[in-house]
Amino acid sequence: MNDHKLQMSNLLIGSSNLARFYKPENFKPFSPYQMLKCTTMDSFTALMMELEEGNNKVIISVLENIIVDAAKSAKDEATREKQVTASIETAMKLIGRTATRLPDSHFCLVSPILRPAVDWYQKMQVIIDQEIRKQSVSLFAKNATRMDCMCVSLQQFEKDGIHLTEASGQIFIESMLKKAEEVFTATNIDSEEETGDGSGDQYGKLVAVLKTRFEADNLMFARLREEIDSTANRSREDRIVITGITCKTPLPRENRPRIEKLKELAYEVFEAIKPGFKGKILYASQGKNNEHMLPMAEVKLDKVEHAVEIRKAFAEKRKTDKMTGCLEKIFMANSINVGTRVRIEILKAIAKKITNDKEQAYVVSFISRPVMHIKLKSDKNGFPSKSYTFIDAVKQFGGNLVQDDLLAAYAKAGTAFKGQLEQNFVVLKEDDAEAAQTNFHKARIDRGRGRPGGSYKGKGRGKGHGVEANKEPLGNRGTKRAGDEESSSSAAKK
Repeated sequence: MNDHKLQMSNLLIGSSNLARFYKPENFKPFSPYQMLKCTTMDSFTALMMELEEGNNKVIISVLENIIVDAAKSAKDEATREKQVTASIETAMKLIGRTATRLPDSHFCLVSPILRPAVDWYQKMQVIIDQEIRKQSVSLFAKNATRMDCMCVSLQQFEKDGIHLTEASGQIFIESMLKKAEEVFTATNIDSEEETGDGSGDQYGKLVAVLKTRFEADNLMFARLREEIDSTANRSREDRIVITGITCKTPLPRENRPRIEKLKELAYEVFEAIKPGFKGKILYASQGKNNEHMLPMAEVKLDKVEHAVEIRKAFAEKRKTDKMTGCLEKIFMANSINVGTRVRIEILKAIAKKITNDKEQAYVVSFISRPVMHIKLKSDKNGFPSKSYTFIDAVKQFGGNLVQDDLLAAYAKAGTAFKGQLEQNFVVLKEDDAEAAQTNFHKARIDRGRGRPGGSYKGKGRGKGHGVEANKEPLGNRGTKRAGDEESSSSAAKK
C-alpha cells in the first residue's frame, strides 16, 4: 500500500477480474482510470481512507470478494446470512462515510457479479442484492451511487468459477465504464444546475451522454456476438466449403444420390490436391441456390486434422503451383457463418484503408476468428508487428471508414441483420444499408460480373439443374480479393 495519499482523480478499485482486463488504451471511448487492485475488506478500507479531497471519480467493484471472505467461517446457513449482511453493511458504511468526507468526489458501487465456485453464494444471490439495495438507500450520501452493469447471462467464467473469461471480462469492464460515466456526467449536470455555473446547454450534454452510451452498447454487443460466432465456427472446423467443382453429367435430382455424387466429386478434388489423402467424407451438402448466388458444396470430414490438412495442402499448392485443368477454378475455405463473413469484409476494408508506404495490413480469414495483421514492408521475415481482432480493429481504425469502403460488407450482410447492424458490426449503419447494397450490385454490373435479375453471363449458369449447368463451377471462382493478400499463406501455416 502506498504511504502517500491518493491524488488521482479517476480510480478503479477492484479485484483480479478488473486488473486482468483493464488497460486504458483498450477502452479509449472512456476516460482513463488508475487501476487499484483490492481483494479484502482491510485493503479496501485502507484505500478509501487514503483518498484526498478533490474531484475524484471512483468506481468500486470488490463486494463479491468481501462477501465470500466474510462468510468463510460460517458453519450453518443462519450464521452465514448474518455474516454476509454484516459485511455488506460494513462496506456500504465505509463508502457512505468517505462520500460524506469528500463531497466534491463521486462514487459508483458496482453490484457484485456471480461466484460459481461458491455454491452457497449463488443460492443467496437474491438476499445479497436486496441487502445492497436497502443499505445503499439508508447509508449512501448524495454523491454515492449503486449500479448494476452486467446481466447474469453474459457472465461467463473460467473453469475455476471465479475469473471471467476474456470476452466476458471485456464486456464487464465496458458495461461498467459506460454506466459509471453516465452517472458521473449526470451528477456534474445536477451540480451545475444547483450552483448556476453550467453552460446552459443541457440538451447537448444529454445527447453526448446518449451517444456515448449507444456506442459503448454496440461495442459490447458486437464483442459478445463475435465470441458466439467464433465458438460456432470452431465447432465446424471439420468442414470444408468447396467452390468451382465441375461435372460432365448432371447431378441427380434426388437428395441421397445427389449427396453421394457430391461426396465423390469432392474426394476426387482432394486426391488431385493431395494424392493419398487419408481423410473420409462423412457428409456433403450443396449450398443454398438462389438468383443471386450459384451453389457451393460443403463437406464434413471424419477429423478436424484431416480438414486442416487438406486446406493446408490446397493453400500450398495454390501458392506454389499454377493449378490447371479441373483444379483451375477450385477454391476451398473453412465453414464459417454469415456474421463472420461480414466481419471479414469489414476487416479487409480497414486493411485497405490503413495500408501505406511503410506498413502492409492484411486479413487472415481462414480461421474461426479472423484477425487483421500489420507488418512492416521493410521486414524481410514478414512477421506481423501488430494484430487486431475485429472489435479491436474497429475501435482503433473504424472512424477512418466511409460508406464506399463498406459496400461489400453491406452486400454480404444483406437483410439477415436488419435492425441489428450496429449491434453486430458497429460501423454498419441501418440508414445506409439499402443504398450501400444498391451501389455494390450496380458496381458489379458495371464491371460485367452480373446482370439485373440475378442471371449470369455465359451459357448454362441458371439454377444448376441442366446438363450445361453442371459443366460450370458450383460456386464462386475463388479469386483473391483486395485486402486478403496473405490469406492463402496464413492458411498454409495453420
